[in-house]
Order: sequence, then C-alpha cells, then structure tokens
Amino acid sequence: MISEDPLPPLWLGVDLSTQSLTLVVLDDDPAADHVYLDSVVYDTELPQYQTEHGMHVSDGDGGEKNAVVTSPVTMWLDAIDLALSRLAALSAPTPPLGKKEPAYPAKETETLQQGEPGRMTTWGRSVLARVRAVSVSGQQHGTVFWKAGAAERLKGLGGLGPKDTLVEALSGCFARRDCPLWADSSTTRECHNLEEALGGPKAVAEATGSAAYCRFSGNQISRIARREPEVYASCERVSLVSSFVTSLLVGRYCSIDASDASGMNLMDIRSRDWHEGALAAAKAEGLRDRLGRVCPSYECQGKVSPFFSTKFGLNPDCVVIAGSGDNPCALAGLGLSGEGTVVVSLGTSDTIMGITSQPSPQEEGHIMANPVEESSYFAMLVYKNGALSRERVRDELCSGSWGELDKILASTSPGNGGHIGLFVDMPEITPQIATTGRFRRGPEDEVVDEAFPPGVEARAVVESRFLSMRGRMQRMGIPRPTAVLATGGGTNSPSMMQVLADVFSAPVLLRTVPDAAAIGAALRAKHGYLCSAFSGEEKRRSSTPPGTTTGGTSGLVESTASAGGGGGGSGTAAFVPFSRVLLADETVGTNGAVEPAIGATVGGGQGVTSSGKVVMRLAATPRGDAEALYKGMAERYAMLEEEVKG
Repeated sequence: MISEDPLPPLWLGVDLSTQSLTLVVLDDDPAADHVYLDSVVYDTELPQYQTEHGMHVSDGDGGEKNAVVTSPVTMWLDAIDLALSRLAALSAPTPPLGKKEPAYPAKETETLQQGEPGRMTTWGRSVLARVRAVSVSGQQHGTVFWKAGAAERLKGLGGLGPKDTLVEALSGCFARRDCPLWADSSTTRECHNLEEALGGPKAVAEATGSAAYCRFSGNQISRIARREPEVYASCERVSLVSSFVTSLLVGRYCSIDASDASGMNLMDIRSRDWHEGALAAAKAEGLRDRLGRVCPSYECQGKVSPFFSTKFGLNPDCVVIAGSGDNPCALAGLGLSGEGTVVVSLGTSDTIMGITSQPSPQEEGHIMANPVEESSYFAMLVYKNGALSRERVRDELCSGSWGELDKILASTSPGNGGHIGLFVDMPEITPQIATTGRFRRGPEDEVVDEAFPPGVEARAVVESRFLSMRGRMQRMGIPRPTAVLATGGGTNSPSMMQVLADVFSAPVLLRTVPDAAAIGAALRAKHGYLCSAFSGEEKRRSSTPPGTTTGGTSGLVESTASAGGGGGGSGTAAFVPFSRVLLADETVGTNGAVEPAIGATVGGGQGVTSSGKVVMRLAATPRGDAEALYKGMAERYAMLEEEVKG
C-alpha cells in the first residue's frame, strides 16, 4: 500500500534524447509550471565518451559517408545516475503546498549541490519521495542489445548499495556497447529485403504504418544479425531506448509499447502485435522472443526497483508506466489527444502531426499508434527542407532580415495568383527527392525557369510547405482540422502564421512547450497511474462485500505488481481519457484515491486541451474564402510533387 502523505503526489518524466537526458517533475496543479527540470548534456557533462551531439559517426560497409551512427549504452547509464543524483542532492526547503519552487536549470545545480548549513533533509529527496509514478520518453528507433544473463543482473540491482553505479552494476550485461540510432542510414540492404518480402514499399507501409526506412529498428536489428551473428546469438533481449530505461527502473525486462513499436517496421499497425512477415524478413532467429510482447502505452510495468528508492529516495511504491518514443511523448506533452487539431513545428526540419481513427498509410510519412488513446493513431510527416529554404529566400530577397520577409509576405495576395513552387535545397524525404533545385509553376501549371518576382517567390516558399502538409495529411486519413497548433522558430513571423491559417482554413494557436517529450512522459505517468487506479477501484468493488472499506491504493498494487512485460504478466488497466490528465478532472488524493478536481478549465479547440504547463495564444484566423482558394491549389501541388519525384 502506498503510505499516506500530507502532500499531494508528483509525477516524474525521463527523456533520454540524442544529445541529453532530461528529468521533469510535475504536480496536479493545472495552472502551475513544472516543479523541477534539469538536463544532462552528454558532450559537455560526460566528455569521456567523446561524442558529438551525443553520437559516434562512422562510414558504412561500402564506404557510405557517415552512414553508421551509434551511442554508447554506458553513457546513458551514467547520465541516468548523474541526473537522479543531482536531483536527490538539491538542498532547498520543502515547498509549501500550492507554492512553486522555480525550476532549477543545470547551471544552478552545481551551487545547490553543495548544500547549506542547517538543512535537515534535501529538497530533492523529498520531491522524489512524493513521486507516485514515472514514465520514460526515448529517442525513437534506437536499440539496446542485452547479453544472456543480464536479466538476473537487473533483478540484482535491488541488493546494491547507495554508492554503486549503474555502469558498475550492469558491467558485461550488453551484447553490444554501441546502440544504433535514428540517424543511422546503413541498412539499405535490409530495407530492400523487407520490401521484397512484403510486396513493395506500399505493402510495407500498409502492414507496419511506414515504408521501409533505414533508421527503423527492425532493419537495424536485421543488419546486426547479418553482420555480427555472434553478437546477436549472445543477446537474450532487444529493447528500444524507451523500454531500456523502463527496464532499468523496474529491475526486469519491460515491454515495448505499441506507439514506440510503430517505428520499427516490425509491428502490425492494425493488430498492434508483431507482424510475422516482417519478423521473418529480418532473418534474425528468435526475434519475437527477444522483443517480448507489445503492450498498451498506459500499462503499468511494476514498482520501481529498490535500487532507485535506496540510492535516490524514490518512493518505494512508485509505479513505472510503459515508456514510449519521443515523438509520441511530445504529442502527449503538446496536449493532443483526439481528432480535430494538428500540430505544426517549423524549425530546421518541419513536421506535422495529427490524430485519426481511420489511418491510411502512405509510402511517405508515418502512421503510429496513439500513445494516449486506446484505438486511434497519429500521422506524422517530416520535411528536411525547413528553415534552410526559408533562410535562403530571406537572404536573397531581404538581405537576411526576417522583418523584411514578413512585410513582403503581408503585401502579397493569398493564393499567390496561382503560382506554386517546390524548393529543394537539400535532398528531401517528403517526398523522396534525391536531386536539388527549385521547381516553379505558373497559374496554368506552365514551367517557370526563372525566379518569381520577390513577393511571389517569398510567398511560394511558405505556401508550398503548408500546401504539401495539408494534402498529405488528408491522404493519410487526418480529418480537416478545426485548429492548428504551431511551434518552432517559424512562429515568430505573423505573416507566416496567417498563411498557415489560410492554407488549413483553421485558426492557428501558438504553443510554448519547452521539453515537450519530457513533460509528455510525466503526463503519461499520471495517465497510466489513473488507468491502473480505476482498474483497482473496479477490482475492489467487485470483490469487497457491501459495507467493507479499503484504504490507500492496494487495488493499484494488486493489479500491477506482477507487471513485468515480456517474460512476466502484464498490468491490466481500465482506460481513462487522457484529457482528464491535462485538465486535472481527476487528481490523486494524499491516500492515493482518485478524486474530482476543482476548477478545471479547457483551452484550445476540439481534440486539444490546455493547462499551465502548455501555454497557448491565438496567432491568426483564416480568411473567409480560404478553403475555396486553397483546396484546388493543394491538388495542383500534389501533382507537382509527384512530377518532380519522378
């Protein structure tokens, strides 16, 4: 039973990304910021691993430049130890209920670590003692290969002392020191094998949610089984980054959740179980057993290992919810829970995500299981030519001034007089275009070889991206949005936001969500806890005689204690809508009981909710004739993309 605590519970999110490991702690207050936030940056804080941007890069088998990209698994272990040690060591008063300590960024941590005279206990350990549930966000597609016998060592973590480190405790537990990452492009052969086995790129997408991609985990595993058979033979378990950290926290191998498994080219996107044809195509004997089972994203995997409660002060009754990928967790952190809203991120690369109950997988783009809903999916598109294309047009037309580019955009007419253009300054992945160039068409779809006039050129580069997003998302099954949530550097341009609103014929809201993946992991921790708690309540009601009362959260512990993932049982949970987490429609009382919240509010449009952790403001509303204007242009632009793609 979880001990009664006079202070309300906290929720911990762990984000193991490419360049850093981030911890965030949230509470139940929907109007509050995070309680704690800190990151360990690998390059600067763990320099002994000699990574660049958290990675090691080398050439491929056939001399392909920079094709093999990995990270050392022990670096991740050290980062987890360091991040939790820093939090546990923070000396600060326990904050009164309802008041917030400021977030403690990394630059302040060294001073706080030294402590102050007269402190009876550390603020950090008191925070960890109040954590009721934890979940993990992991960079998608990365794989960890556990060596035979590692399961026993994981179980033995609980018997270690507070001075032991994870690297020492798990020495010799990994069949491969270097973990393949999302940036790896060395698996072209394996991708071709998968396409041949399943019937081509479209068939692979229909089966697994995405066409065969070099970075996807199944192709990485297949390559290692082919090139390093002794490594694969010595491996008893393959984890994704998210399930790897979850396994550490629980002290046993944990399941891969359906949302992260969607990025492997191995899971049947409809049944949410491993696809037999894809497993066979990997030519890795015993792969199903090494992967374990696929679990729901909200499933509880068990209680935290005694190692983490003894060493860092985590509540020994803290439960661990299945980890997921960084993109699924960012979706949760942005508050996207249902159909009606899409998220557009405008940065170095441009991305768009939206939720659908009727997915239509395409050769370009990804369909993945929704991490916060039982039966829906989310679609995602990624474009390499993002800020670079806009910056080049800015430099050519406006001498590097974003302000001038914004003025030019504002001075031109929506629809650009029928002019469209495809701007490929580097090889593109959406659509897949190996060449570079600028491909312009006039109002009658005639080829235009020269640059458009400055205003037309500026609007073409902006409209083109949004036209592509609109058309492709519709073809992937995303309903016409009622709202667009915009993030990234491009949101600083009011004129660009107006173009976005017009092309999608929907209002644009700006969202400020630093560390969205880490925040999403913490929100998912609470979501999984509530799902398990409701399951426990139902179990108690069905088994307790009338007039009998129960205390604490014993039902939760009963329903999740055996959750081991893979080799063990699974935690059975009753699904709770994710919107209740975001709006604090339920809070968890001091004795673990689920209680109604007071004063819950909602912001945003259909399919999106808002809290103090996710700040929104209206940026633009569409013109009245926007839908009629851009519907035909989106169809024309799709034809241009296919023509250039060849």
